[in-house]
Amino acid sequence: MRVLIKKLFKLILVLGFGFGLWYVYDRFFVQAYSRGELDVLLGEEPAIEVNTVLLESFDESGRKKLEIYGRKATVAEKDKTIHLKPMTIILYEEGLAGTLMLAKQGMRKEGRPEYYELEGMVEVTSRDGRKLFTQKLIYYPRLDKIVSPGEFKLIDGAHIVEGDYLEYFMNLEKGEIRGNVRMRFHEKAEVVDSEKEFGLSGVEL
Repeated sequence: MRVLIKKLFKLILVLGFGFGLWYVYDRFFVQAYSRGELDVLLGEEPAIEVNTVLLESFDESGRKKLEIYGRKATVAEKDKTIHLKPMTIILYEEGLAGTLMLAKQGMRKEGRPEYYELEGMVEVTSRDGRKLFTQKLIYYPRLDKIVSPGEFKLIDGAHIVEGDYLEYFMNLEKGEIRGNVRMRFHEKAEVVDSEKEFGLSGVEL
């Protein structure tokens, strides 16, 4: 009897986890993997943890729009969030991989509008090679907007721009920089390439 109850409990956990991910990510195709049994984190806000998770979003024509990957994921059903460590986001343009976002950790928060928050050694690379480094980045998919609320470094060709705040609409290619702004220009490509190997304040990514 105990064995039957234990098996039934595991089945409920698996079904609950699958439903939880689908409910939180109602527009995503979800693949979740775990090396062992699912870990249930019991506390004030119960959550479920897995080792690897991949989420994919598609448009109405079936082309991929967004892909999210994390080696460790925690799903909290109560506040409709999922936390990933590390966090990788790939934005697709017309079915082809475009912008790449990397961070030590991140989360997706359901809301109006929904948003993704990336933290720790954040690096964004666009399809045309532009790079953005910051410690915290907020991405609003419906607005196609990114916000760096703190210090950032932007490398565009031979131009290097550093500032305290960045707000940028990717589809419009328009943005706003606030605070202390520092602009540099290097004619030598190798100097710019060396800058790309480092994030903020000379911290290697």
